[in-house]
Amino acid sequence: MSPSRPSRRQDDASFSGDESGVGVGSVLLIATGAALFLALASYTPDDLRPWVAFATRNPPNDPAMNIIGPMGATIAGYAMFLFGAAAFLIPVSFVWLGVARMFMGMRLLREGLLPARPVAGAMLFVVSGALFLGLQSFFFTTWDREYNILGPGGGFGFIGRRMAEGTIGTAGLVILSVIGYGFGLVFMTGIRPAAVSATVRRAWIQLTDRLSGRHISQPAIAGSGTRDLAREAAALEAEHRKTERERRRIEKELKRAERAAAASGAPHTPLDPDGALDIDLLDESDPVDDGSMEADDATDSVSPDATLPEPEPPIINGSRRNTPSGDRKPSLAEWREKQKPQADGLSGTMKVAKGAQDFSAYQLPPLDLLHWDETASDVKIDERALRETQKIIINTLSSFGIQVGPGPITRGPTISRYEIYPSDGLRVNRITALEADLARATRAERINILAPIPGKDTVGIEIANNDKVAVPLRELLEDDTFASTKAKLPLALGKDVYGNTIVADLAAMPHLLVAGATGSGKSVCINSIIGSLLFQFTPEQLRFIMVDPKVVEMQTYNDLPHLVVPVVTDPKKVIMALRWVVNEMEHRYRMFATEGVRNFESFNNRRHKAAAAAAAAPPKSRNARRSKVDENTPLLPLFDPSSGTIPEDPEDTVFIPPDLSGPDLAGDESDAALTTHQVAFAASDSESVWDDSDLVAEDNAEFEEAIADEPTIPDTIPYIVVIIDELADLMQTAPADMEQLIQRIAQKARAAGIHMILATQTPRAEVITGNIKANIPCRIAFQVSSALDSRVILDNKGAEKLVGKGDMLYLPPGTSKLNRAQGAFVTDDEIHDLVEHCKKQAGPTYDKEVQRTLGDGPGDGPAEELTEEDEETLERCIDVIVTERKASTSLLQRRLRLGYGRAARMIDLMEQRGIIGPGDGAKPREVLIAPDDEDM
Repeated sequence: MSPSRPSRRQDDASFSGDESGVGVGSVLLIATGAALFLALASYTPDDLRPWVAFATRNPPNDPAMNIIGPMGATIAGYAMFLFGAAAFLIPVSFVWLGVARMFMGMRLLREGLLPARPVAGAMLFVVSGALFLGLQSFFFTTWDREYNILGPGGGFGFIGRRMAEGTIGTAGLVILSVIGYGFGLVFMTGIRPAAVSATVRRAWIQLTDRLSGRHISQPAIAGSGTRDLAREAAALEAEHRKTERERRRIEKELKRAERAAAASGAPHTPLDPDGALDIDLLDESDPVDDGSMEADDATDSVSPDATLPEPEPPIINGSRRNTPSGDRKPSLAEWREKQKPQADGLSGTMKVAKGAQDFSAYQLPPLDLLHWDETASDVKIDERALRETQKIIINTLSSFGIQVGPGPITRGPTISRYEIYPSDGLRVNRITALEADLARATRAERINILAPIPGKDTVGIEIANNDKVAVPLRELLEDDTFASTKAKLPLALGKDVYGNTIVADLAAMPHLLVAGATGSGKSVCINSIIGSLLFQFTPEQLRFIMVDPKVVEMQTYNDLPHLVVPVVTDPKKVIMALRWVVNEMEHRYRMFATEGVRNFESFNNRRHKAAAAAAAAPPKSRNARRSKVDENTPLLPLFDPSSGTIPEDPEDTVFIPPDLSGPDLAGDESDAALTTHQVAFAASDSESVWDDSDLVAEDNAEFEEAIADEPTIPDTIPYIVVIIDELADLMQTAPADMEQLIQRIAQKARAAGIHMILATQTPRAEVITGNIKANIPCRIAFQVSSALDSRVILDNKGAEKLVGKGDMLYLPPGTSKLNRAQGAFVTDDEIHDLVEHCKKQAGPTYDKEVQRTLGDGPGDGPAEELTEEDEETLERCIDVIVTERKASTSLLQRRLRLGYGRAARMIDLMEQRGIIGPGDGAKPREVLIAPDDEDM
């Protein structure tokens, strides 16, 4: 007989099943219940001591008639006074709890000494019984006089009856008490009504079958009892399971034979044309032999290995390296060239911004700058070790009463994912609760449970590999997924557990937050992102603004031709750099409005669209026009009225437009009035018509001067990517200004082609504020120290279970699904070689306006240009210091609610203009102007 499945009662949270439940506590519960029952059975009010409020005799019986003595009489008296006849349910509950604790391992207390479900059920069981007895008037009607209590239900029954009279009535309280009595009984005993109903129904069906003689003869029923019936049912169930396994095995053999026949091309006749096997479990006409049943049952339970083994689950190698094939693939430069729109021969007339450098000779770096480790190309996996680990997981869960089946195994670069199939009716949160036990059994460094895996019906258990495989950046850039992507700003981030390349589009993000502890792979991720962009874009197509408060992280990129300004390391200058980004964003939007486009892509493609539209339009004639009266009017030749002839050379004529302002034509808007005729004068007679050459020359000079003063609108503008390596240092310097500028850029800069990447190794709520997270939905989290830090980054836990060294969780834009991946790896030497190649192609082209904005200090450079907003703020600051006759950064912060960075900047500007004196330690600065001079 096969081992029976554990009952659901044993699976409940209130039943632990460990050895600690059998002990002194169980014996004490049973003894207490028995003593209380004896005290209640021998109770009389005459035994109560005089200090008891409801005692009836003074002096009391001496000796007491109660079997348990005066103490037993007192306890029984209070129980009778509170619960009436329902007090006898109390010893019943004690005895049951003791027996259940001893033989079923029931827990009576939870963590924090709170009562568990059986104890709470016992309380509800007793109180509901008292309420019900207090409402009835058929039983125990004389107990109030005999035992000096308030009724058959004691105090609880009396109070319940009085409350019901003014609220829900007697019938309502009866219903509530019956429901409470039933719930209390279920909670206390752990009996499931559905299980009881199913058991009764199954027993009834088996009993009716036996009585009808369907399986065995009538004499056999008369001579057998309930034990024979249970043995027969168990034997039938074992036989059914054995036959079902045999049926599945035969079906698999049939399918395997059909596939083999189809592969060889030989004709194959299916053995079972109906597609199913009909196997009679038992012939009803044959009598059943109990001895054979027991023998089969014993065979099935003793030798379970006699059955055919289940097929082993597949193993997926997600850590494989993409070895370079013999076929030549197009380089990234060739691929980017194909993605460019055709210029239609207009490349020589492209407009560029004033002061811009020509990068037409710039060549994108080759992938040979990145190394390829040939020894790591062939990664071998130990399938035996993977299957052993999965068996350990299944056996560990089985020891806790959780039955699961094996699923596919995926070996990724950093972790291996073991999938299991939960049995029907199993709640997956029971598996997640055993995370620590699974980690102990598998001896894993870190373990993570996905219950369930998104998009699947399996539960995934992720365990770190002992030998981790790096994912080089070159492998990702050479992958077909990256080469065929349609992303505008593709980034090679890494590989997921299945070995698929993760390619993200920075233009679609449109901003990115990268956070993780020190040494978890954050800086390598930033370098791989920068490298992905440098391999694809020239300085004419993409520019960087890099902020490195730690000074040492991004110094390799200095003098890079893609930089707008040198790497910013001074936290005080970061605010000014971000303000320039905001001004550039607004300037681009003004250009978009002038050109009638909506976003960055439309602005850069407008010239190509206009050229394509002009090429598709029909050519216009220079020598004649068609009449608007008739579109079929023939072309008119040029005519000279002074000579009455047609000039031979049309270039020697001056064309005079017809005068349409006369009285006959001013009010006539018909098509006939709009008909134009070409009239030509000889060039030699043109002075007789009018002579305004001086006026025309003057107008042309003014027009050319006005055009020269207007800023040139370039045909294309580059992407701008702002990278801030350590946000925490900047948020400590000027939190209000930083948060405001980041929020403004994140909200509006996407359509202007400006994108931002924020990185920090301190993922606290004070650094990554709610406003910053709300505008940056795309995030990457590396290993952190706590689940709280993980929630700050991802709004979800999980990053605390990563193993470090590039193991990351990626939250794509537009979804809440987290993807676990191994980040791309690039060395410092590879980044150095890449930057050196870019430097050889072109020198640094820093923006002079930004450099002027980021002056080193007061008086070290030309005066800074202020926006209208800054001028208004400066005027308000001057009003404050003139009124207070002192100047300090803290004063401006309090009065005008400015951030520290902006208030300090206003102090520097006022010192430059001679409004206040130099700083003198912690003392306020001296105000050098009088109240009458504040208009300066």
